[in-house]
Amino acid sequence: MDPRPHIEKALDRAIELSVGTRRYMITDGRLVYERHRRYRYTFTLTQGSWDLPDGTDLQLASSDLTNPPPVELSNTKDDAVTIMVKQRLTQKTLASAHLMVDRAFLLRKLKEAFLRESTSAQFGLKLLGVLDSTDGEAEAHLLETVKEMFPADEAQLLAMRRALSSELLMVMGPSGTGKTNVLAATALLHATLFGYRVLIVSHTNIAVDNAVLRLAKFLRQQGKERFLDQQLLVRYGDPHLAELETDEYRTITMPLIVADRIAHNREEVTRLEHRRETVLAQLIADREALPKLVLAWQQQETELQRQQRRAERALSDLEAEERARLTPIMEQLKPRFEQRAQEEETMNGASADWKTLTRELSPLEQSYQEQRTLYDTELKKLERLRKHRWFVRFVIQVWTGKWEKGLKETVEMLANPLHRLAQQMHTLQQDQARTLNTYQQARQRWADLAPIIAYWEQQRDARPASSVEQEISLIKQIADLTHQLAVGNPHIAEIEQAIAAAEKEVALLEETLAHLDQQLADTKREVARKVVEEAQIVAATLTSLYLNPHLLNQEWDVVIVDEGSMAPPPAVIVAGNRAKHHFTVLGDPLQLAPICKFSNKEKLVRFWLGVDVYTHGHYTLDEAGAGTHHSVLLPYQSRMHTDICDLVRESVYKGLLKDRDPDA
Repeated sequence: MDPRPHIEKALDRAIELSVGTRRYMITDGRLVYERHRRYRYTFTLTQGSWDLPDGTDLQLASSDLTNPPPVELSNTKDDAVTIMVKQRLTQKTLASAHLMVDRAFLLRKLKEAFLRESTSAQFGLKLLGVLDSTDGEAEAHLLETVKEMFPADEAQLLAMRRALSSELLMVMGPSGTGKTNVLAATALLHATLFGYRVLIVSHTNIAVDNAVLRLAKFLRQQGKERFLDQQLLVRYGDPHLAELETDEYRTITMPLIVADRIAHNREEVTRLEHRRETVLAQLIADREALPKLVLAWQQQETELQRQQRRAERALSDLEAEERARLTPIMEQLKPRFEQRAQEEETMNGASADWKTLTRELSPLEQSYQEQRTLYDTELKKLERLRKHRWFVRFVIQVWTGKWEKGLKETVEMLANPLHRLAQQMHTLQQDQARTLNTYQQARQRWADLAPIIAYWEQQRDARPASSVEQEISLIKQIADLTHQLAVGNPHIAEIEQAIAAAEKEVALLEETLAHLDQQLADTKREVARKVVEEAQIVAATLTSLYLNPHLLNQEWDVVIVDEGSMAPPPAVIVAGNRAKHHFTVLGDPLQLAPICKFSNKEKLVRFWLGVDVYTHGHYTLDEAGAGTHHSVLLPYQSRMHTDICDLVRESVYKGLLKDRDPDA
């Protein structure tokens, strides 16, 4: 029966149960090493235990981190966890932080990968015994080169011969039985003998790293450095072992390969990063200096304000003294100033009245003069006529036609208005005389005030020179203090401006770097894709396989899974489904099973995520010892002392586990 619907249902249920974000509290962080702008830290888990596979992408959160940076889980052991980040962590973050992961993210990605169409070989179904697979055994001479790699025992040679010819092979062996040697040699033989492309995957980074190190060692022992130089062996993802980040493995480790291929693209990034670090260093220095300067200025400002108040009080006292000196003087001057002003007003008024009267009198005098001339002419005529006797007067009147009576009437007629004009003129002349008298009296009083006012003005202006000098000094001191208080410490403003400019430049640099980083990320992805496509042997974690399209989108001639008993069956099936010709699983079914934190009530979930593939495929240690059911056993161990091995030899491994060197 096809188990895939049940596996899919188990994954769906696991996803349904894995709601929200899982947080792991970590403390006591320390830097293990820094290389190529990647930082590896080891932390201690404070509660619970780890249930995440190596290669899991997480986020790191702490009170000191504004934006949680991405983190790759590198390795876990007991309560210790090793992570890889791309920025240096602060002491506050190292002291206490949280690792966060979307609880369902890995399960969703695993399900997506699981539902992908398999290669025509259908190794996922063959692994579970739904489909049959062919067994075979390669000829012994094909393994001649193995002698150059390591001294293989008969079981190891058999395992390699069967792995080269069998479609499916389950290699079982406890720790120390040489599984890593068999894995590395098998991968190398597939690649070099048949030109196959091989994918090596494991549940942990450490197992992947050990496999890569062993392969590199074997290739160098055989003089096949060209295989390494051409980047035909690739360790995908960030390794856990620092050794793989050295220049000796620069053509093997993916981050180093990518870094070398995009080195020319990083020149501008490096320049901008250097500029950012320079600006940030100065910004930090300015931010540290600013509070000190502000505090110093506040203290100085307090002292200046104290001096200003003291100077203002002294000036106020001096002004009070001056007011006291001037008060009796001004008591003398004020009424005299008022009297002088009154006299000046009187003089001005009299002068204005004089001018007005003069303007009024002038036309009257002119009119009077004109009428007086006419009056005098007619009067003289009358007087000359009256000098003669009556007869002569009569003759003259007859001759001239001007009669005495008429002349008399004319003179009388002219005399009346002339008299009125004289009266008007007289009145105005009297007013002029009074006005002149008023002016002269006021002028005299004004003149009498002048020496008195001059005396008191002299007293007013006779201020002691020392008092004047003291006032000038105090005014200048207050002005200087006011200016200092208004201007403040110009260095503070300069630093504030420098901080603002630096923050603006850093923001611009961050924006530019973010854009360049995105370009580099795109370039890195493209480079990684090409590297994987061109490589002949690629090693990665199982998590990397179902998270990264670079690996998952390809079909591989050979897929080898290490630590098969520790991996969730769906992940092993995903790996098997990418193989076209051979699928080999190595592991110890009697050791660690897949980690499954779901409740015992969730039987379907625990069955498909917490039970190893050996159990699902019904592969037993006895069958492996007999070499049946697509399985083979590596029985010779060299890691444990004989006495220690005796503790598990019979009780656990049914007497199948043997010592490679019994006398050791």
